[in-house]
Amino acid sequence: MVTAALLTSGLPPSDPTVERALKHLASHIKPDGGIYYSGSHHRNYETCLALLAFQLANVHGRYDRVVADAEQFLKGLQWDEGEGLESSDPAYGGAGYGSHERPDLSNTQFLVEALRAAGAGPDDPALQKALIFISRCQNLESEHNTLPFAAKINDGGFYYTAAAGGESKAGVTPNGGLRSYGSMTYAGLKS
Repeated sequence: MVTAALLTSGLPPSDPTVERALKHLASHIKPDGGIYYSGSHHRNYETCLALLAFQLANVHGRYDRVVADAEQFLKGLQWDEGEGLESSDPAYGGAGYGSHERPDLSNTQFLVEALRAAGAGPDDPALQKALIFISRCQNLESEHNTLPFAAKINDGGFYYTAAAGGESKAGVTPNGGLRSYGSMTYAGLKS
């Protein structure tokens, strides 16, 4: 995140601090395309943030392969047909921590941001799947959100996950609604 911030603030990839940071990130590139610490339980977060940094530093295509491999790795973390899910499953389209724990909106927002940075357009199948999951994390009944708790609050805000029976870090209402809260509403709106 810091490396991406330095690059966004105007430092070039050739800046010594940025070069050291990129070298450190590159030392964690794995054969599967992910960029994460060995033994990490946060492979999605780490790869998403590293992809952003490498894309920002990708002058003259220097990191094209790194970005492409990381993009494929991230798409492999997404919960979809590869896990035997149908599009009607509440977990469909979401991303988790990368250790095949259930998906959540926090991880999915990072996935969406990284895929967009890598060049995925609005019609990219991975982004379309992510939007299905994101819509299911919204307190708003819709075409893709017909879950039992979708209309119990109906305030348009977002909660942590629709997967595994649904969860909100802000709690549950007496009628079984999942409370919306700020950070997840931000995540849903920006995605």
